[in-house]
Amino acid sequence: MMQMTRERDEAMRLAENREAARVRALFHAEIRDEELITRIAELQLDVHRLNNIINPIPHPVPFNHEEAPSEEDQDDGIISNGES
Repeated sequence: MMQMTRERDEAMRLAENREAARVRALFHAEIRDEELITRIAELQLDVHRLNNIINPIPHPVPFNHEEAPSEEDQDDGIISNGES
């Protein structure tokens, strides 16, 4: 009977140790995931910065609404041969 109690206690101790190890592993895995996500975000910023250096995106030409052509000045798409 005494041996059964010791075996049971040992089995319970092993189960508790395994559970504690599992919880620690999950905790450390979550921390590592956060570190990796942060590092990936930093690397993505580096890639964008380097891409902008290699292939800069030109700034758009400013558009002045006051100088925009009127509808009358715009081409209607009809090709004329100069005859009226």
